[in-house]
Amino acid sequence: MPERKPAARATTRTPRRATGRQRRATGRPRKRVDAKLIEKLAKIMASRAEIAAIAGCSVSTLDRRFDAAIKRGNDHAKASLRRRQFECAMAGNVTMLIWLGKQWLGQADKVQTESRDLTLEKLIAAAEEDEELERSADVSRGTAQQVIDEP
Repeated sequence: MPERKPAARATTRTPRRATGRQRRATGRPRKRVDAKLIEKLAKIMASRAEIAAIAGCSVSTLDRRFDAAIKRGNDHAKASLRRRQFECAMAGNVTMLIWLGKQWLGQADKVQTESRDLTLEKLIAAAEEDEELERSADVSRGTAQQVIDEP
């Protein structure tokens, strides 16, 4: 039985022309987008849609090619914002001190709840008292009307 040769591997190169040059890549050429501009826009917390509109590309292009630059810019913006908040708090801004205490230190406003012992008997007594007050108010209204109507 004859020996089999291994199958030829597919090459990743494009085939050469008869002139010896490689073929040009097919498809749409890559859009030139300034990575520094993308990162600057991310530093001011611009949304991906806004960055894409300014850069003249699609959001999917940003996601595919500039995700790391956008993350770097957003991280820089968050650090700057946190630094400014801390400076305001240290300068005596009480609201900022409270907010940062809640966010970073887990502090919270105390919520006091009042526990009432409401039994069925107390609820019935309160309802009867309300009915009695309504009857006495009706009687006094009626008496006042009689006084007004009498000549």
